[in-house]
Amino acid sequence: MSLISRTPRTVLAGWVRPDAQAGREVNADALVDVLTSDPDSLAENLFLSFLDRLGFAPL
Repeated sequence: MSLISRTPRTVLAGWVRPDAQAGREVNADALVDVLTSDPDSLAENLFLSFLDRLGFAPL
């Protein structure tokens, strides 16, 4: 499968698999929301939202 044809959901499935195997829970749906959000948003806000959905402590 080409990387270009992959959807955010299929990419995230690969990303969260190692976390699940390590016993950490990641909400893939919340990450998809960030990755598919309005591209006109500030990149910094999207990045911070992404970190928040991954469970990192707020800065």
